[in-house]
This record gives sequence, C-alpha cells and structure tokens, in this order.
Amino acid sequence: MAAIANTLVKFRQRYISKNRHEYFIELIFRLKMLIARCRGILAGFTGKIYFEDHSPKLIIGSHVELLIQPGSILFLKKINKSNKIDAYSNNTSFPTGVTIGARPHHRYIDPPSINITRIDLLGDAKLIVGQNVIILPGSYITGSNNSIISIDSNSYISHEVKMNSRHSITIGKNVLIGHQTIIMDYDGHTIISQDYRECRDGITIEDNVWIGSRVTILKGVKIGHGSIVGANSCVVSDVPRNTIVAGNPAKIIKSNISWLR
Repeated sequence: MAAIANTLVKFRQRYISKNRHEYFIELIFRLKMLIARCRGILAGFTGKIYFEDHSPKLIIGSHVELLIQPGSILFLKKINKSNKIDAYSNNTSFPTGVTIGARPHHRYIDPPSINITRIDLLGDAKLIVGQNVIILPGSYITGSNNSIISIDSNSYISHEVKMNSRHSITIGKNVLIGHQTIIMDYDGHTIISQDYRECRDGITIEDNVWIGSRVTILKGVKIGHGSIVGANSCVVSDVPRNTIVAGNPAKIIKSNISWLR
C-alpha cells in the first residue's frame, strides 16, 4: 500500500501542475458550496428560517442541526446596499451570504474541530444574523425562552464557539471570535445568597472587536468598540473602547489601540 501511495504522489507531482491542482480543489469547493446553498433554500421552504426581503443567501454545511421550536426563529436580515462588504469576504463564493457550518475558502487552515454545528432555539427565542456572517463547523448556539441573540454583518464565529443565552447576546459588525470561545449570559445554576442578584443585562460585544481563542465571556459584560481580548482570558467586567485585555480575570494591558483585520 505504501508503494502504491508513493507512486500516486510521484505521478501527481510529475504530471499535474500546481495551477491545475489548485483549479481542481477550487472546483470541488464550489460544488460543495452549491450543495450547501441548496440546503439553505430547503431550510427556508421547511419554515425553519425567516428571510427578510432581499435577504442574503444562506449556506448550510453538511453536519448542521437546526433545532428550532415553534415560536422561535432564525432571522436573516436584509442586505443594506449602503453598507459595503469588507474587502475580506467570509465566504468567497457567496460574499454577502450567511454561512453556517461550512468552510469559507477552498484553501483553509485552522485548528481541527468537530464537524457538527448545532443551533437550538427554545420557545420564542430569536437568532438574528446579518450579511457576510460565518459560523464555522463545531459551533453550538442555544437560546432559551424569549432570549435574543444578534450577530451583525461581517462577523466571524470560529470553530467550536459555544454561545448560550437566557437573556440577550448582541454581537456587532466586523467582530472576530476565536475558536473554542464560550459566551454565556447566565450562571448555569441558581446561586443562593442574601446579597445575590441575578444579572439580566445580557452581553454586548460592540463593532470591530477581536476575541482570541478559548476566551470565556460571562454575564452582564460589555466589550467596547475596537478592543482585543487575549487568548484564554476570562472576561467578568466591562472592557473600555480600543483596549487590550488579557488574563483571568481579564485586566487592561494597553489602551488607545487599533488593529487591522
């Protein structure tokens, strides 16, 4: 078997040019994207997705579970033609589309992850998604009764991000969220204490925020415009605008910063 494999490798290196190989890989990717687009159309026909007028195209990967109970809704916002898409398109085949559980490019390097992407919305929960948003494979988004999760345009949700809401999670435009990040706007269990008050303010991540890998963001937090959260940080309090924070709990490392995507 090893000899056969080596022979095939030598054949490819000798007779198949780099350009032709690249073209073949890209062709396979585009075919997969067309199939994923068909899944998005089917999801619309089955009533699991609500498309606003002139909404972006929906691309759904092969291992996506849409568990949307009656009364809940996955809502795709219409394309605002006055808002230009960034030079960096999250999905090269469908630049204004919404991609859930699929790879964005034919050449793509990222940490290995599980394939199953799950969106679980309970009674009257809402997931609102803008144009050019991508949710990579392995992510898990849950919305409890009457909760609202909003992801605005051009935002990028990496592999295995866990987003759990009982109240509200608001993510602005051009936000990058690293893989295996946890965003959770409740404690998970009831805490009994005389001075304990449950926070119902939800979580807000403003525009142009970069969140590193394996970050945990807890209830009631607001991350200001243009800020960066370092990898493996735990954010338990508000982050000012244009600030780098890191650590557990996250503390200010540097202020008055800016960054490029």
